[in-house]
Amino acid sequence: MVGNKNRKRRIFSLLGLVISIFLFLPIRTQALTSQILQGSSGGVPSIESVITGKAKLGNTNPEDTVIFLIKAFLSILSLIAVIFILYGGFAWMTSSGNQEKATKGQDILKAAVVGLIVIMISWSITLFVISAASGKLELKGTTEDATGAGEGEPLPTSEQPAPPMTY
Repeated sequence: MVGNKNRKRRIFSLLGLVISIFLFLPIRTQALTSQILQGSSGGVPSIESVITGKAKLGNTNPEDTVIFLIKAFLSILSLIAVIFILYGGFAWMTSSGNQEKATKGQDILKAAVVGLIVIMISWSITLFVISAASGKLELKGTTEDATGAGEGEPLPTSEQPAPPMTY
């Protein structure tokens, strides 16, 4: 009887997960639009327009594609880590006093949190490298003449004291 109860709980949990995924999935896909879908023949461009180059398929360079793939991969990893956090918390809370199950849930939770921290560090490193490689990274105060990257007041030196602070 107990095994049947656990089986029903697993089936309903899986069913709830599938239903919730399909509830939120259409909202996400409706938000995505594309230049391709706005062609002349009801959305999809004709083969002729693709061959002749009249279809606006996008002019992304390989760097943007790689950046997109890295960000998508890290997003998927973040989602998996959050799912493991939820699973570990669920396993811990439903241990019903069984110390072995509680320890297993805590271990899953600890590993998932460490994984999420590693993913967040990967995100920060990725964003730093992308901004440095694309030239959008501004490191102020690192030039030889100490002028703060060419904008604002020069940094104080021994010959020139700092301006008075106003609050």
